[in-house]
Amino acid sequence: MSTYGSSISDNLTNGIGALTDADMSAASAKLTSLQTKQSLAIKSLTIANSQSQNILSLFQ
Repeated sequence: MSTYGSSISDNLTNGIGALTDADMSAASAKLTSLQTKQSLAIKSLTIANSQSQNILSLFQ
């Protein structure tokens, strides 16, 4: 019975480890992708804002 309990404990430990371990290269790639998207969005908003200001200055 002790071997059975030990086996279950090992299986649970391995299963929990598999659930909590992160694939670091995939996580890093996703982080880089999200940071790039954020940077591009900020630059796009900056450009759009400056363009609208330029158009408004034509009417003044």
